[in-house]
Amino acid sequence: MKFTEGSGEVVLNYGESMFMVGETWTIFHRGEGLIDPATNEVLEYDEEEVGTVIITSVTTKVTRGTVTGLASTGDICRFKRAPVPAPSQAKSPKVDPF
Repeated sequence: MKFTEGSGEVVLNYGESMFMVGETWTIFHRGEGLIDPATNEVLEYDEEEVGTVIITSVTTKVTRGTVTGLASTGDICRFKRAPVPAPSQAKSPKVDPF
């Protein structure tokens, strides 16, 4: 991800195969890696949610969007899915089968 400081615009290095105009994506800053001491392999990275981007234009290979929050070149974008509603706490009435 490339962020243009001061303009609030972000340029993403994927196009129409991944993004659609109007989508909202969450921006994460990648922190330190968790390294397996036996293999020296990076297992995962600490991540901090720093903002969102709303996709404004998409071409074959490039996507542009407007940023809310903080962003910097090298941050990661993930699709922001709608929250899953919590199960209803209301108890259904008992029905007499006869």
